[in-house]
Amino acid sequence: MPDITTLFEGTDGVSRTLFNQKLSDINAHGNETTAHITAAERTTWNAAVQSATIGGSAVTKSGTTLQLPAYPTTLPANGGTAADTTAITSSLTVSTAAPTSTLAAGKLWGVY
Repeated sequence: MPDITTLFEGTDGVSRTLFNQKLSDINAHGNETTAHITAAERTTWNAAVQSATIGGSAVTKSGTTLQLPAYPTTLPANGGTAADTTAITSSLTVSTAAPTSTLAAGKLWGVY
């Protein structure tokens, strides 16, 4: 909708045509369903999330916000237990030679 302030500046009165046009613009804006939602749409949105579960735990709805339960910061986050079946295989070669370079004071060093 255009700014109507500039349309009426510097005039002593408003013409009937200009007034009717602005009234028409205001009514069109208020009736625009793309920018404004209807009461039925608002009801649908408000009722969209009634309940939810995450990891088998119920999630509480408060207005339009879901109150997530506290989860531990360790894995697994679903509240189960880790089977600890992951294996990592690698090899490490250790040298007895003197270091040829250092990374920084107090840091690790290596033979290159």
